Amino acid sequence: MLFIKLPKSRCEILRKRLSKMDLLISNVKPLRYDDYIAFPVKESIKDVEDPEIKSLELLDIDSYEAMDLTKGSFKDYLKRYLNEEELKHISNGYDIYGSIAVIDIDNSLKDKAKLIAKALMDFDKRIKTVLAKKSAVSGAYRTREFSYIYGRRSYIAEHKENGCIFRYDIRKVFFSNRLAFERKRVYSLVKDHERVYVMFSGVAPFSIEIAKHTNADKILSAELNPYGHRYAIINCRLNNISYIDLDSKIDNRSLEAALSSKERMILINANVSDLSNLEAIDSYFDRIVMPLPRSTLLFLNEAYKAARDNATVHLYAFSDINNPFESIKRRILEHAEANGYKIEFLFERVVRNYSPQELEVVIDYRIIKNKKLLQDVK
Repeated sequence: MLFIKLPKSRCEILRKRLSKMDLLISNVKPLRYDDYIAFPVKESIKDVEDPEIKSLELLDIDSYEAMDLTKGSFKDYLKRYLNEEELKHISNGYDIYGSIAVIDIDNSLKDKAKLIAKALMDFDKRIKTVLAKKSAVSGAYRTREFSYIYGRRSYIAEHKENGCIFRYDIRKVFFSNRLAFERKRVYSLVKDHERVYVMFSGVAPFSIEIAKHTNADKILSAELNPYGHRYAIINCRLNNISYIDLDSKIDNRSLEAALSSKERMILINANVSDLSNLEAIDSYFDRIVMPLPRSTLLFLNEAYKAARDNATVHLYAFSDINNPFESIKRRILEHAEANGYKIEFLFERVVRNYSPQELEVVIDYRIIKNKKLLQDVK
């Protein structure tokens, strides 16, 4: 059985469209989360030509094998433990990191946190640890603080995705399992012998999935957070990916040697802006991935410098819910005009609802530097 993730901002419209196409399975309840609802769908969903439906993420039933789907949402399940007034302060969703669940506990329910956590572990048998969010995501490393509530006292998650496994400490690094569809989409676009640069690579999910599923010649994976870099090394080993490890004191000679070596994967614990100052990276890459939505537009120079003629960029950014793409495209075009190159936009998609006012979006575009190609685009 498959589930399709419908963003809440478009949920009812898309649900009706799926119903008219006779793709919904009516006897299994949908799964409700903070920013999307996952509806059970028929296998024929894979043959649909509707571009918006095709762009939505599909989840295999294996991901929910330990859940009793007849229970409905977690909020429904809590009706046996909490009264109506208390339920008003419960969100439908919770975040899963391997066997760790992270929930929001309202101040009015602090004394019932353990009860809620126990109920969650009964509702979803995958969960062995329940934590609560203690702070917002912040800082250069995009991390947050957590408080322990119930279960096994652990902060080390293991997440399986697209045939790969990723281990990480949720207190020390940023990882989003909600980008699984995007990682698959990107690696499915990588052509044989491409050179790929993953900026802000974290524990290396984009990089490792590209290495695992494609014949890319080179994958440069750059991450500033030393903990992220450490777990990228661990994850390469877990997924049987050989690699070269370059530390933060990298110079042009060592990077040039790594790029000319037989190893496909290069892991670097360094700032993307510092790497941009090295000649070895100039006009080297066919594809650039930029998964830093809060500030990725500040690194258009770095992407342009690293891109070969006709390179493809996958840029992730937060945007206003009422104007998801145009303002970002305008920034990209302004940078291109100021630096004497052209842009061809290839694809755009809402990745997820981030907040009531913000979306995370992806825009794929091509950088055209070649003078002859510039004339053709004019």
